[in-house]
Amino acid sequence: MENLSPKWRGFWGHLGVYIIIIGMLAMIDLSSGSDFWFQWPALGWGVGIAFHLFGIALVSMKNVSGKWRGFLGHFGSYVIVISMLALINLFSESNNLWFQFPALGWGAALALHFFSLLLGSGKAGAEQQVQHQENDLQQQQGESAGQAEPVTRKHQEKIRPRPVEYPLINKGQTNPVIHAHLDKALAYQAQIESLIKATTNPNARARLQELAAQVQEWVEAIEDLVRRIDGFQQNNLIRQDLEAVPQAIAKLETQLTQENDPQVRGQLERTLTNRRNQLASLERLQNTMKRAEIQIESTLSALGTIYSQLLTGESTDHVADYSRLSAEVDEEVRLLQDRLEALEEVKLGRV
Repeated sequence: MENLSPKWRGFWGHLGVYIIIIGMLAMIDLSSGSDFWFQWPALGWGVGIAFHLFGIALVSMKNVSGKWRGFLGHFGSYVIVISMLALINLFSESNNLWFQFPALGWGAALALHFFSLLLGSGKAGAEQQVQHQENDLQQQQGESAGQAEPVTRKHQEKIRPRPVEYPLINKGQTNPVIHAHLDKALAYQAQIESLIKATTNPNARARLQELAAQVQEWVEAIEDLVRRIDGFQQNNLIRQDLEAVPQAIAKLETQLTQENDPQVRGQLERTLTNRRNQLASLERLQNTMKRAEIQIESTLSALGTIYSQLLTGESTDHVADYSRLSAEVDEEVRLLQDRLEALEEVKLGRV
């Protein structure tokens, strides 16, 4: 089994222990002439085996987005648990099929989960299509402008758009903390690659190369997060809104308390509601970026732990230790991808 990855070696080891122990319990049960009690530990442990296998399959779906991976995890859990309940039902009370009720209830929740993802995907696709159409239109306008006859300098000054007082993007301001985290992550990655080159044990080298590929995906996810966070933090309009919107809300609330005209009050209330919704969206954006920054720091800490363990020779000769490290890397990548998707939702205006 040397050609198997540590994850699959761990699963086959788990399955082998399951077969041995359950087989022994079955022999004890049959030799004592009792009422087939071994089926209950076989079912309970079998659920653990099923979740182990499904977890490996789910982690390997790297091309599936975090939301759909979450749905697949939900669906897999549904199938495994309902199957266990069905077997318990058939073994204990075959005349009373009670398992159908939790199957129906949970199935309804699963269907809602699925349709909510479809609606979200449809909205995102429509927004992207509109954006592509706008880009095509701008490109066509640019080509038409290039083919038009040159106009006089005086006419150019008339049609030139008024300069924006505050540019949308301020490229001079970046977050030094997350950039320092990114630099440290790249340094860890380089050191891990150096350790791999210095490893003489072929088996250890093969395991470390697989770990290095996971770390590469890890660091790329950190880079994407840093770029997204920079893009939002350099947006002057967002910073201005964070200052101006609370002031506008306070002003509207004061006007509302002083206004007696019903129509004016109605208009003030609608405007106030819109402003509060805008502030809530801005606060969600801020919280999303904070969570992303915290996730970057957490990931960097885990990466440093892995590097220190490799540096001291740990987790290179023991498959169990390596499997644990590999699982930790996969989990960190999943969390980083979730943060990336949260920021992408903000970009598409769905917060």
